[in-house]
Formats: sequence, structure tokens, C-alpha cells
Amino acid sequence: MSTDVISDIASYLDTGGYGKVGTSIFIEELQDQPDNQVVVFSSGGRPIQSTDSHTVLTYFDVHVRNTSKATARSKAIEIRDYLGSAKSVANRQAILLQPPVIEYFGKDSMNRHRYGVFFVAFD
Repeated sequence: MSTDVISDIASYLDTGGYGKVGTSIFIEELQDQPDNQVVVFSSGGRPIQSTDSHTVLTYFDVHVRNTSKATARSKAIEIRDYLGSAKSVANRQAILLQPPVIEYFGKDSMNRHRYGVFFVAFD
């Protein structure tokens, strides 16, 4: 099992048809282009060892940017459902949604809309 949660999630989204890693799915950084992209960010700092000492918790966000607000929102909802619906995802024991679950970040200077979806992975 890979210890790189962010790369595993990006690859899992690629396999699910949400884009291609390095072309429209990126890791840790929004790209200037393409306008429409998905980015997986680590969040919450370093992975945390749970109190049972057997489980590592890793927090991550998936951001969806699109020139269409409706498309960005619907893709964010699809990704929320895709990652949050399975008990075992992308080599993880489980992935859970974190509040606020989906957040709208507004649009940038090039009128591209961005939504974020928030998760925690259990290894």
C-alpha cells in the first residue's frame, strides 16, 4: 500500500474518469491552465497517529475548478459521492467526509469557479 495518500487519490480519480493526472488532475497546486481541472491537496498538516496507534489519519481536499459554476458544483458533488461512498478507497481502510463537506470559493479573475470537498483517510 502506498503511503502517499494524495497521489493515490489523484490516481483513483483518474481511474474513475474525472480527468488525467498531469493533464487535468493535479497534486497540491492549481495550474494556470487548463481552465477546468481537479486538484488534490493535503490539509491539516502531517498525518496523525490515532489513539489506538494502529490508524493514521490523513486530511485532504479535492478542489474542482471550471468555467461553469454549475459544472464545477456537480463535479464536486460527484467526487464527494465517488470518494465518500466506499468503505475502502484508493488503498485506504476508509475515507470519510469532513465538514463543511462542500464549499464554494468563488470565482477567480478569469471567471473560473472553484469548489472544495473535504475528506479524511484512514490507513
